[in-house]
Amino acid sequence: MSDIEQVFPNSGAEMLKRAEEQRVREQTADAPDPVLVKSFPSMFTPEQRAAAGTLAIDVPEGFDPNAPALSEYRKVAGEIGLSPTQASKILELYKRLAQGTR
Repeated sequence: MSDIEQVFPNSGAEMLKRAEEQRVREQTADAPDPVLVKSFPSMFTPEQRAAAGTLAIDVPEGFDPNAPALSEYRKVAGEIGLSPTQASKILELYKRLAQGTR
């Protein structure tokens, strides 16, 4: 162990940790906290709501989870402040209506 490592044993790990934290801050600088967006959606623009992330929703069987329409639905559902549960229920309702069942 070098003299520097003896004096500052965690300096390398600390520097890496700080660099990673800074990288994450820079990547999310334009995205507001999703919890705040969910709690106070009217305080944010549609763009900010979208930047907070698209919703992770349960995709019903038979739907392509990578379909462009589903990606757009996730984005819009997030923008208008739906919870993942609400967005999933609407998608399930759509599936049932499209199949002609209740």
